[in-house]
Amino acid sequence: MKRGTKALLGAWGLLALLTVLFYWLRPQKTMVNWVISHIVAPIRETVGLLTSWLPFSVAELLYTILILGALLLLAKMVVAVKCSEHKGKTLLLRMGAIALIPAILVTGYNWLWALGYYGSSFAEKSGMTAEGVSVEDLTVVTAYFAKQASLLSAQVARDAEGHFAEEDFWNDTEGLYASIEQEFPFLQNRELRPKPMLYSRLMSWLGFTGFYFPFTGEANVNVDFPAAQQPSTICHELAHQRRVAAEQEANFVGIAAGVSSGKTVYQYSAYLSGLTHLSNALYKVDREAWSEIRQGLHDGILVDWRDNSLYWDQFESPVETVAT
Repeated sequence: MKRGTKALLGAWGLLALLTVLFYWLRPQKTMVNWVISHIVAPIRETVGLLTSWLPFSVAELLYTILILGALLLLAKMVVAVKCSEHKGKTLLLRMGAIALIPAILVTGYNWLWALGYYGSSFAEKSGMTAEGVSVEDLTVVTAYFAKQASLLSAQVARDAEGHFAEEDFWNDTEGLYASIEQEFPFLQNRELRPKPMLYSRLMSWLGFTGFYFPFTGEANVNVDFPAAQQPSTICHELAHQRRVAAEQEANFVGIAAGVSSGKTVYQYSAYLSGLTHLSNALYKVDREAWSEIRQGLHDGILVDWRDNSLYWDQFESPVETVAT
C-alpha cells in the first residue's frame, strides 16, 4: 500500500474515532462541561486572541481559500483520472481525499462548537428558568422596552430624514460586557474585537446578519444591513464568544449586555432588538395593546423598522436567519 493511501486511510480512521467519541460524550453533561471548559474553550479563545489583532475576518479568508482550493482539487482530479491507467482506483482515491476536507470541517465544528449544545446552558448556569408569560406581563415588558427605546432613539445621531446615522460604534466595543460579567461571572472572556465582513452583501443574500466562527474564534458581523441593528448583532455574536451556544440565549444575553453597557448606541440597538421580539409576540395575542404602545413610539424607531423591512424585502431568502 502506498504512503499516500495509508495517510488517507489513517486520516479517515482518526475522524471516525473522533466522531464516535463525540457521540459517546454528548449525553454525559458533566464530562461535556469539563471538556468545554478545559480543552475546547481555551483553544477557541487562544485562536480568537491571535486573530483579533488582524483587522479583517480570517474566517472569510479561509472560506475563500477553501472554495478556491476545492475547485483546484476538482480540476486536478479530472486531469489525474484522465491520465491514469487505473481510472477507477484513481477516481476513488482522489474523491476520498477531497471528501476528507468537509469531513474535517464537520468533525472540527462538532468538537469546537456543537458540543456546547450538550453542556450546561446559560439558563442552567444563571439559575434562570423559562416559564410561560401572561399577556398582561408581556404588555408591561413591551411597554417598558418601548419607553426605553423611544428615549434612546431621540439621543442617537440621525440624518435630516431621521435615519440612524451613528458610525463610531465599531470603535466602541471595549467593555460592552463589563456590567453583565459582574452579574454572571461565567460570561467573562478576553476583550476580542468583532469583525466586519467583506462579503456582507453575500451574507445578506443568505439571510445572515452575523456568525461566530469557532475555528478562528471570531465574531463576524454583516455591515451591509441597516446600522441601527448592527450594535445588537455585535452583542449577540460576542455572546457566542462567551460560550453561549443556543440562539435564543445568545439573543437574551446580547440584549442584556447592550442595555447594561452604558453606551447609548448599544443600549438603543439592544432595546430596539428586544422591542422587535416582544412586539411580534404581543401583536399575535393582543393587537389592541400593541397598537396603543405603537402610538407612543419615537418616530426614529418607526424609521429604523421601516429601513430594516425595506432592506430585507429585497432578498426574500429562504434561509434568512437573524444571527448564528
